[in-house]
Amino acid sequence: MDQWKRVKEIWNRDSKDWSFWVRWYEGMIELSLRIDLAVQHDVALIPDEVWKTGPGPVAEAIAVIEERFDLKAQVAALTEQLRQSTLFDASQTASPAHRAHNQPPELVEVEAEVRREVSIIRAALDEAETELAKREPSPSILLRVGKVLIDAATRVASYCGSLADEALKAAAKAIGATVGATVVATGSAAVLGYSEQVLSLGKALLDYASKLIG
Repeated sequence: MDQWKRVKEIWNRDSKDWSFWVRWYEGMIELSLRIDLAVQHDVALIPDEVWKTGPGPVAEAIAVIEERFDLKAQVAALTEQLRQSTLFDASQTASPAHRAHNQPPELVEVEAEVRREVSIIRAALDEAETELAKREPSPSILLRVGKVLIDAATRVASYCGSLADEALKAAAKAIGATVGATVVATGSAAVLGYSEQVLSLGKALLDYASKLIG
């Protein structure tokens, strides 16, 4: 162990090139899986010509691999959130005609717009998951998906602002609408928070695709 401490001290002086190997070796010592086996598998498949160029280029290649797996995990998490949530899910809400009895037409229309954008987000997440599962994802596809997510998330944010505003107007018009309006306003805040995560992912996909192109 004393020898490893000395090696680790040397590697930590240039952590950019050696941090992966510090985590990997310490995981081996602890008999713990600090680094996902799938990541280790892809690292082992880095072309020989890259390995021969030295620790710097290898570290860059490893960083790209780890970033892909991190993005894949983000996509899976957002997909699962969407699967578990019933917010703005057409199958879980009353029909527009039914809701229109207690809500203004603008509110019903905005809810429908949000559901459409959520459908777009769901499809884009599925495509991102498929592409990121590949060892060599297509930068052009990731760029397109990233832009779709950014545009949809931006529109959702706008719709949610309108949704909350209309809900408050409904509450002001009738005491009986207060509870429903509060639920809608709270729901819009939840969807807005989700859209912010989608927006962040979209930007991350654009950044990652740019690295692949570079």
